[in-house]
Amino acid sequence: MRIADNSIIHNTIVLHRGNNAVVHKGELLRGDNSEEVILKFVAKDDTDAYLSLGKEFEFYCNELEGLQGTVVPQCYGLFESGNDGSLCLV
Repeated sequence: MRIADNSIIHNTIVLHRGNNAVVHKGELLRGDNSEEVILKFVAKDDTDAYLSLGKEFEFYCNELEGLQGTVVPQCYGLFESGNDGSLCLV
């Protein structure tokens, strides 16, 4: 999976399949650096889950911004799939 700034996520494995989301663990490659990341996917046709993931992203960007990378995981963004329109929070 390629995300913004040509970073690549690979070696993903499914950690959890819920009613509204699928959570994966993967490796984010950015240049010569790599780190483990968590990815949360929701389907475009699940309106409630789609909106909820957007709110979770906003919470990371606002209330949790100063805590990212220390108290809570670093948030790399919310991305929409070009294939099926699903959302992915990294």
